[in-house]
Amino acid sequence: MTNSEYQIRGVSAREILDSRGKGTVEVEMETKIGKFVASCPSGTSIGQHEVKVLPAKKAVKEIERLVPDLVKKVFLSQSDFDAFLEEQSLFGNVTLPLSIAFCRSFDTLPKPRTKRMPGLLVLAFEGGVHSNSSLKIQEFLVLAKDVAQGLNLYQKLESYLKEEGVDTDTGLEGGFAPNNLSDEQALVILRKALPSETKIALDFGGSYYQGPGGIETFIQEFNVFALEDPFGVYIIECNGGPVVNHEHGEPVHAGSSINVDFPINA
Repeated sequence: MTNSEYQIRGVSAREILDSRGKGTVEVEMETKIGKFVASCPSGTSIGQHEVKVLPAKKAVKEIERLVPDLVKKVFLSQSDFDAFLEEQSLFGNVTLPLSIAFCRSFDTLPKPRTKRMPGLLVLAFEGGVHSNSSLKIQEFLVLAKDVAQGLNLYQKLESYLKEEGVDTDTGLEGGFAPNNLSDEQALVILRKALPSETKIALDFGGSYYQGPGGIETFIQEFNVFALEDPFGVYIIECNGGPVVNHEHGEPVHAGSSINVDFPINA
């Protein structure tokens, strides 16, 4: 690419509704290649130090304010564009959809050396702020090799809950939300209802997690292979990917928004 290819011809923004029916922001960016659309993702659990957002309509106005500067400036790279946005606005639902639209417009992401289908994580149970259930952990997920196996696992769990008479509602994203189970009891059910080789992942919801802990027990007893936002657990870098530092067994892969759940200098 040459520098001239990073010239934006036009930007428009509008309010759209997310999957929960709440307002978020969509951006359309026009370049000489064409028009590219991006929207701002939004979630229920928000880290204590997460970037602030504006009401969607105000965010649209903020983006419209930036348009004259965006179309007259030539950007040298994705980082150059993002640095410009950070100078202009501190609101996540202003900068993020613009950054994603720029990335799509100019194809700035590095290409992977090989391509392969990622594993599928199927949502089994939901707790925390994702439901009104008794569970403290936000998401209980199981690993499937493809959609067919994922559907089979979900249906096995559904049948088991009906057979055992477990009182359950549905969580925010379609997982089961049992009303009278502890986190440990939910994990026991997953182990009983699903094949023994099924791998489990847990999303603790970061600073929203209000449970008693016991992450080590979950890892050792229930074949938990991955954690997301594990509250109060020290995250370290290992072999190019984050893992949880625990005393027993193999490292557990973890995704974490640790910089928005805890102070950056912690």
